[in-house]
Amino acid sequence: MNNSIRTETETETNRLHTPYSIFDSSPESPSGKRPIIVFAHGGGYVAGSVDLYSNFLTHLATETDAIVIAPHYRLAPRRMWPGQFDDVKDVLTWVIDHPEDLENADFSKIVIAGDGLGAAIGVSAALQIAGNGVKKGDGKMPFLEFLQI
Repeated sequence: MNNSIRTETETETNRLHTPYSIFDSSPESPSGKRPIIVFAHGGGYVAGSVDLYSNFLTHLATETDAIVIAPHYRLAPRRMWPGQFDDVKDVLTWVIDHPEDLENADFSKIVIAGDGLGAAIGVSAALQIAGNGVKKGDGKMPFLEFLQI
């Protein structure tokens, strides 16, 4: 039985509204704080969607007891590069800057994940955010320790 809750929402930035989904198997978890996984789907910038990955993301949230956040990034050819990158970066920035919006989240455990080019977009977005002044050891982006930045 799958109890995961999927929430659709948008981030508000100075450029756009980037929709994303939250897959949370234990929104009222007694276990305390849970890790965050930001997952960008694959599809070569032209295919794929969060809807196609919905079963997988629900399973990921359930099996890891994590809060999974999946950006609905815009696809080519309607939105050319770097639109996909910007969308994922906006959602990752929102996660970092709005801890009050994610109850029960452990912000010392943020994982960037994805498959195919989605993984590349996620890592690229994390690296750009790091280049904009978020440094390892400040507690905001612990995955930078893994990337050895």
